[in-house]
Parts: sequence; structure tokens; C-alpha cells
Amino acid sequence: MTGKTTTQWLSPLGTHTPPPPANHSDEQPLQITLYKRTFQVKDAPVSLSFTPFSTEQTHTFPSGGQVYEAKYSELLVTAPEGVSLDVLRNRLVWGKGMGTVKATAKEVFDLAAAGKSGFGLVK
Repeated sequence: MTGKTTTQWLSPLGTHTPPPPANHSDEQPLQITLYKRTFQVKDAPVSLSFTPFSTEQTHTFPSGGQVYEAKYSELLVTAPEGVSLDVLRNRLVWGKGMGTVKATAKEVFDLAAAGKSGFGLVK
């Protein structure tokens, strides 16, 4: 017998073809949202996080006799397969055993900006 075989699933709605496997070439890369807090003045600090910043707090930065309020934005980055978010430690984790890598939001942004290790910025 030659030709293509198709696996089908039986569900309460009838028989249907299953979705393509996870490594299917049409799959979009994993996207992660980084949350950015900065101020509209030169040399102001920039904070990046995997979780949104609290809207309950007000953040300001004094410079040149003026006080600047924080500006918030979101950045999308693509990530390689196999990454997971450790919410308790606020780290992105990938790899296994002794090869496990843990990265902060800033480190993930730097990897994405440089296009390294399977990361990239979404434009």
C-alpha cells in the first residue's frame, strides 16, 4: 500500500483530522510580551519585566529641576522553542539539567535586540 496516511480523531462532534504537530513549519514563533517603564528624559532609568507594572503606584524621576512621570509600553519578542516563564523568580528559563539558562527580562531584551540564541524583536 502506498500513498499518504492521515490520522483521525474521534470526538463528540464526529471524526476530524488532528492539528499539525508542534514543529510544523506553518507555526508562528513563540511571542513574549516585555513590559517597559521609562521616563522622557536623557539618561533616565529603564525597567523591563515579564509582568505588567502596577498602576497603583506612581513612579517619577527628577532631572534638571523637573520631575518626569513614568511612561509605559509593551515590547514583543520572539523566543525559541522550549522556553518557559518562572513567574516566582521573574525569569525566562530554557534548557535542561546543567545546561539550564535563566534570563531576566533585560537579558531577554538584549538577546532579542541582538538577534541571538533564537530571540528576536517583533516589529
